[in-house]
Amino acid sequence: MQWIHPINPLTISMNTTTPRVCSLCIKRVFTNTTFGNGWRILLIKFRSHFRYLASWASISSAAALGCVWCRLILSLRESGDDGKPLFLVEVRLRKDHGDAVERKQGEKARPKGVESLSVWIDGAPRASYYVYTTPVNPAAEYVTARSLVRELSNPSSVDMARASLQRCISNHLRCNIAHPVLPSPNQDHGHDPDMGKSARIAPTRLIDCGGDEESRIRIVLAGPSGSNATENQYIALSYVWGSPQTNNSQISACSTEANITSRMSDGMELHLLPATIRDAVTVTRGLGLRWLWIDAICILQDSPEDKTRELPKMQGIYRGAYITIIAANANGSNEGFLQVRERGYDAEDPEIPFTIEDTHQVTSGASIFLSPVWKQYDETKEPINSRAWCLQERLLSTRALVYASHTLQYRCITETVNIGDGLCAPISGPSGPDLAPLLCGSNEEDPLQASPTSPTQLRRLWNSVVEEYSWRHLTVSADKLIAIAAMADLVHLHFTNSSCRYLAGVWDYEESPNTLSLIRGFLWFKDYTNRLPRPREYRAPSWSWASVDGRVLLENIDDRVREGRVAPEEVETCCEVLECTTVLKDQRVQFGEVTNGKLRMNVTVVRVECELATELPDVKWGNKVVGVAFADTTEQINREKVWAMPLMCNHKAGYGEGLLITPTAGRGDECFRRVGYFHSSEESSVVVDWLGLFPRRDVCI
Repeated sequence: MQWIHPINPLTISMNTTTPRVCSLCIKRVFTNTTFGNGWRILLIKFRSHFRYLASWASISSAAALGCVWCRLILSLRESGDDGKPLFLVEVRLRKDHGDAVERKQGEKARPKGVESLSVWIDGAPRASYYVYTTPVNPAAEYVTARSLVRELSNPSSVDMARASLQRCISNHLRCNIAHPVLPSPNQDHGHDPDMGKSARIAPTRLIDCGGDEESRIRIVLAGPSGSNATENQYIALSYVWGSPQTNNSQISACSTEANITSRMSDGMELHLLPATIRDAVTVTRGLGLRWLWIDAICILQDSPEDKTRELPKMQGIYRGAYITIIAANANGSNEGFLQVRERGYDAEDPEIPFTIEDTHQVTSGASIFLSPVWKQYDETKEPINSRAWCLQERLLSTRALVYASHTLQYRCITETVNIGDGLCAPISGPSGPDLAPLLCGSNEEDPLQASPTSPTQLRRLWNSVVEEYSWRHLTVSADKLIAIAAMADLVHLHFTNSSCRYLAGVWDYEESPNTLSLIRGFLWFKDYTNRLPRPREYRAPSWSWASVDGRVLLENIDDRVREGRVAPEEVETCCEVLECTTVLKDQRVQFGEVTNGKLRMNVTVVRVECELATELPDVKWGNKVVGVAFADTTEQINREKVWAMPLMCNHKAGYGEGLLITPTAGRGDECFRRVGYFHSSEESSVVVDWLGLFPRRDVCI
């Protein structure tokens, strides 16, 4: 342990080179016997540490002079440290040795082997940092992670992206299984687990990007009917359309019935198209490919017939793409995505000296950067991650180049990395559903052996998709079900029950008339903090989550009914579904828009009082508070025109949950619509008691 004395602050001086540290740190911390020895041990044993004593007086003085390390230590000072003449600083070094299993993509920092540094003061942890350096720094020989690549239009960036892609193709078994295994849209695959492995859904049209110097691109037919076989490798683009998709010359990017012929024969002037499309062509050419699929160009935007034919192919188009370009940072098609990235969250990462002496050389002039683990890239803030349509495009893409706001990422089923070995922290917060079990199987011991997915797993996965999808923005309200239809298509392929039905976003995959799966699908709810007005136009029956705007929650985490927390036999339905149907707008779009829906149930219905407009309204029955309500919208409902309808219960725990409904004007006494969700309060079992007090009746919702 080194001992840094609380010397006279006047004796502290600063070095004149970068990084700037004080004479005290140079002599006691960043030496070959302290920091250097610690790093040498780290490279062998994957962990090490060194310690020293310091005083707050000397640290404060050196920090005032500009010492980077002392400023960092001073920033970690807490109120309880006051009054201590000396304190113990311990620096712990760790290196990821790659042995731990990453159970979910994005769970661990990248690149593999990344080092971290944590600071402890008087035996208590204060802060942790990832370590990285620049590619040309002498420390690069000993440090794994690099600074971020920011010049994304540079040909070297495309080379790095291609290298990441090639590593995936060569080494990732699960990714190779996932890309692609799809049936033809007209092939009756039934429920064969192999699902037509030799077949592949092809888009009707592709963009021929031509050579690097060509100024025009044109639309060509793909698949058997065109000049290009389905085996052709094409790139797909996922991006935010933004405002009307035109550039400054007001040339529309969208293909229509009027311009499709000329676009196929004469092509399109590349410089007249929006920047994002131009950039996508540039990347396609840079990757050495020719074919590109962009929805606005490859689907006739004014043709309902063409949309009806192409939209059911979306699952296959994105899964079948060689790679997907995701323009994550662009708010609209006019912005492009190849701009030089400015430093953001990492702009203030401290740079400290790096000293290590080995048999090769002394690392003079070497330095490393410290990136706080709590201050990393947040993908949820990217414009593309607020758009509903873009969710399924990301989830279904087995391999993708993500042009993020900080750098270029390569993302596949196995991992997410920043190109050029740039430091890539674990994904923080909700990272979206994990589709690996659907795309390539979930057998970790043998990735080549696809594992069956149980109905319960499928339901939970679907719920996580809907929860992530429902808060995202849609320009056209009627697209609520269409914009997630490709995900529904994928999930449907994995249900083994031939009678499985998809009803406006709700799954019915059990043959029993008292189907638990269907009833669970009705029990979605909304947090009171994100209620929104009810949509003006009809798009789904009130019992479907698709009938409302804003995020919905589908998994009840109450331990009295939560799967895995209670015995299955303790939770039961307390109703019977007599009929549940929907009417598709177009029968050819199995998972698309609906124009009507009907739910008939034999169920207990009890009149209650509830002020749904309040934040967490009580459900009252007489003078008793029997439950807590969650309103679906901001709609004003007369408190005396609310009925409670229990759907599930746990008799042992005295717990019940169900829907709040209100009469539908002019539709008869037994016709209602859903306005909210409720569950029993902690202190009351009255909801369960209702089941014995009131006879069931047939109602329609």
